[in-house]
Amino acid sequence: MATKQILVTGAGGFIGRTVAPALAAAGLSVRALSRQPLALPGCEVRQLEQFDSEALLPQLAGVDTVVHLIGRSHLLNERAADPQVAFDAVNLQLSERLAETVAEAGVRRLVYLSSIKVNGEGSGRPYRHDDPPQPEDCYGISKWRTEQRLRELSEQHGFELVIIRPVLVYGVGVKGNLAQLCEVLKKGWPLPLATIDNRRDLLSVDNLAELIRLAATEPAAAGEVFLAADGEPLSTPQMIRALARGLGVPAKLLPLPPALLQLAGRLTGRQGQVARLCGDLQVEIDHARRLLGWQPALSSEPGLQRMAEGGH
Repeated sequence: MATKQILVTGAGGFIGRTVAPALAAAGLSVRALSRQPLALPGCEVRQLEQFDSEALLPQLAGVDTVVHLIGRSHLLNERAADPQVAFDAVNLQLSERLAETVAEAGVRRLVYLSSIKVNGEGSGRPYRHDDPPQPEDCYGISKWRTEQRLRELSEQHGFELVIIRPVLVYGVGVKGNLAQLCEVLKKGWPLPLATIDNRRDLLSVDNLAELIRLAATEPAAAGEVFLAADGEPLSTPQMIRALARGLGVPAKLLPLPPALLQLAGRLTGRQGQVARLCGDLQVEIDHARRLLGWQPALSSEPGLQRMAEGGH
């Protein structure tokens, strides 16, 4: 499939700031949409404050493929009466408007960045791309609902749909739990995580950018779902030590039985955070390797170290 022009939504976000320039560096013509003014190497950046069909349609002129990165993953400090409604308002309804406009504009392909949370929060074996979805929280449910609606519109209007479900994405500029963990390490606080023996997959934003390029340009990607990870699961202590090396600080890990950590999580209302620190979450990426020839260039330990060295 010869790609004439790629449009990237959410180009001002953490992932978009890497993906859009990476697509341009690969020789593609990239139009990047952002709510805020910014400069991205090699990209034509357009500021778009309203995400409705009237505002979107002119942006899609001449576009062959849309890479849709906009999504809501946290409610932050908001106290939504119904969190599911808040997540669906962005992840489902905004994506639905985009897909309908994509169909109207005659765009050939839509690449949607979903989440591994569609599969679940972890299982006794690595997730596969064809496993039945089992989302557990409002965010995962909203992503699954969006996938289903985009499939319906793809079948109805005839545009190609590609879905990518990444695990936790890291890289310079990342926010959230990884950024907080780096701050804790810099302050020299001890962490009671030395005895955790789990396996969790992570994904470098640079590896994700290459997968998105293939998803946007390879004919074999049409209609497929791809799980995305670096392919090197780490334990929580390994992850912390890699970050500490990058920061140039010692990793102060103390032994504490996981059962006590889980009890502390229940008592403080942080069961989810403790579960992610102690539990397993692995994925198989053979589907993307086999169909697209994707090979993650960066493994997780050096990737995390490089992120920390770059100021996370």
